[in-house]
Amino acid sequence: MRKSTKLALLLLTLIGLAGLFIWLHPLPFQRAHPLAAVGQSQPLLVALPDSLSMETPYSWRSDLLRRNQLLDSLQLNNRVRWTRWWLLPTRGETGEAIYTFIGEAEAGLDKYWNPQSYGPTLPFGGGDIYTFAYTTEAELFYARYCNLLLIGRYPFQLEAALRRLTTNTDNWAELPAWQALLTEMALAPAEAALLLYPPALNVDLPTDWLSPAAIRQWQQLEAVQLTFAEYSDSSAFLRWQAVPQVHIAPSGSLPWQMVPPDVTTVWPLVHRDSAGSKAFDQVWALQLPIGRTEYPRAEPNLWVAELRDTATWSRLRNAAELIDYEDYQTYRMEQWRDFPLLGRWTGRRGILQAWTLKMGDQVAVALEREVLERWLDLQLLGVNMALEPYFADFLTREDPAVALLSWSAAGAKAHPQTGGRSAPPLLATLFPTASWAVRGMTVLTAEELSAKRYSGSAQIMADPRQVKGLQLRWTAPLPTTAQLSFPVQRMGDMQISGWLLGRSGQTGQLFRGIGPGERLPLPEGCIPGPVFQLAEAEPRYLITTNAGIVLLSEDGQAQVLPGSIGLSAAAPAQIQARGNNWEWLLVSRKGQVCIGDAAAQLVASWTLSSVDSLADVDLWWQRDATTEQVIFGNAAGKWQAYTKQGELQWEAPYPTTPAAGPAAGLFSAEDERLYLPQIDGKVQVLNRAGEHFTLAAGRGPVDHALVGQWWGDARADVVLQRGNLVHLFGYEGSSFQERWQYRLPVVPDTLIIAAELGVMAVHRTRQQLWLLDGEGQLAAGFPITGSDQAQLIHDEAGQPILLVVADDEVYAYELR
Repeated sequence: MRKSTKLALLLLTLIGLAGLFIWLHPLPFQRAHPLAAVGQSQPLLVALPDSLSMETPYSWRSDLLRRNQLLDSLQLNNRVRWTRWWLLPTRGETGEAIYTFIGEAEAGLDKYWNPQSYGPTLPFGGGDIYTFAYTTEAELFYARYCNLLLIGRYPFQLEAALRRLTTNTDNWAELPAWQALLTEMALAPAEAALLLYPPALNVDLPTDWLSPAAIRQWQQLEAVQLTFAEYSDSSAFLRWQAVPQVHIAPSGSLPWQMVPPDVTTVWPLVHRDSAGSKAFDQVWALQLPIGRTEYPRAEPNLWVAELRDTATWSRLRNAAELIDYEDYQTYRMEQWRDFPLLGRWTGRRGILQAWTLKMGDQVAVALEREVLERWLDLQLLGVNMALEPYFADFLTREDPAVALLSWSAAGAKAHPQTGGRSAPPLLATLFPTASWAVRGMTVLTAEELSAKRYSGSAQIMADPRQVKGLQLRWTAPLPTTAQLSFPVQRMGDMQISGWLLGRSGQTGQLFRGIGPGERLPLPEGCIPGPVFQLAEAEPRYLITTNAGIVLLSEDGQAQVLPGSIGLSAAAPAQIQARGNNWEWLLVSRKGQVCIGDAAAQLVASWTLSSVDSLADVDLWWQRDATTEQVIFGNAAGKWQAYTKQGELQWEAPYPTTPAAGPAAGLFSAEDERLYLPQIDGKVQVLNRAGEHFTLAAGRGPVDHALVGQWWGDARADVVLQRGNLVHLFGYEGSSFQERWQYRLPVVPDTLIIAAELGVMAVHRTRQQLWLLDGEGQLAAGFPITGSDQAQLIHDEAGQPILLVVADDEVYAYELR
């Protein structure tokens, strides 16, 4: 008996030791789920499709390239049969994105894993972390646990994941919500998926993946999986599963005749009180822009509902204090203090004043009277989503009687997800070329599988009224590390049709919409500025240098124009063209002004008044049917205007406050004025008669500013950047004020004008570029990988093409 007891104790001890060994050193055939590597403070995990195009401008493209370089070096790319790769984005110290790649191997990882040849090694209790130098100055780190391969830029990424895997604590896999969904998470290799853990959305998500404004749309969910079964540039079909925090009951479809076509977002609300349930069939929260007012947060400003019981509605009105009313369009709008239900609808606390309007069986509630007036105007005009042809066609793709998803009081975004300001950039980060990822419509269907699990489908279609997005046309290597860039303008229409990149004294490369073009010699001392292409069968180009204006041809010849020889230019040359005739104007650093013609004849020559030397001068040459005028800015601390023959017309003081951007203007006969934005937030304005005044453009110092024409009428607009805030000031009537604002996830390093399309913001360190259109919308497909070397050109058909330099490559994007 004793012997058998000892034998049993020995056997139990051996089993315990074996279990401890396996726990500390998992066997090769053991399998771990990627969810076990994700911390409970992390809100998002991305299942990547089996094929990713290296030409697609993912914001994490550089990390993907480094991952591929590591796998090729370890010979694991093709030898291992990978089930799927996962992407785990994490917030860095300053809010930037840090990415961890998790490779889930089906077979081959244990066979071809060869740690003896890896190194150097960082010791860690959860397993060894290996170092891979992909350049002489940068490293990548990687580690293995069972069937998972972990790759990241920093050791702490892998340490955290290994700690969760080895201890099986503080991870998604142990959460009941994810355990409820784990059995339904089978994905086809080609499918992409988003796994969201909304309770952590405010904690660890990179700022450029999901804006705080969009977070509230998901906050009442415990777990959600969105699977992109089918997707293209214009549409997507998703399957979704979710575990909400509270029991939900999908309700009736939104009556779209109550929704104006220009709303930016719709949230369905769930009733949490008996009074609201008795009074209304359903309440829907909308965001309805008023005029061009910018709403930087995705918050509703209008609530609409179909009235079920008028007696309950009367009791709600009697419980509030009427403080004002106004008759508008034969309807009475009433303002109430502490109106019942509004606190629950808005999620706000305190005493709220609201305006209400009853129109038949419809009730509308708003915090601002102007919002209610706008909604009523559209209703009386019969303008609504139900009458939009594209939307009616879209609804036929799903049964319109099926419920839109009603998850919580915060709600899931239903329709539409238009507007770069309020739409989350999360989808655009994963699908940068898809127009629906930024501006589109969504219809969701819901099915209750159990008390704590729901599923359904969603159809997303791009809004056909909006810009479709980006399409990569071509890529080409830079001929050299380009130091200078020159937009190429066609003589006559002055359309920018190309981009010349290169260094002074070397051969430059010309790029056009169809790809790389001629190679042109760049003389020594080239001055950055426009290069002009002569309207001739054989392409020839004019470029400004320190030795005068040089005529270039693709056969390598370079000739200085007579009359400009020896003139060290203080500013790029100006060209005036009329048909096949053209004239040039050049000002030297000594203040000498020369005007010549295409026949190499000197037309005029004179010297600026009171100018000994010029270092930085602005120059405009205005020519119309009756007058011709040359205006100089910052010439001896003055504005100066001359006739073509050199007669001084007037002088005005030049601002002493430093400029935030270049002066520009003289865009049209309606606005013959120059605008100079300053770092103190003021804009100096000067007309052609020398009269000047100041415009206020917000408060606080300005980092960068640009002047152009994007918003409103033919007059000038000014775009200013203050930190990560970009906003536009423009005219409407006689009022010059802010028209929109957009808050970027980071503080950009510079702004670049994008002709008629808008303004580009660039962050050099992250190599990201954003395009904001004239309405303050983030263009579909942005941000993209890029630098401050970017130029918008037009091809022969007038199609805008964006050329961007990144990683010593030129990328050409067709803006559709």
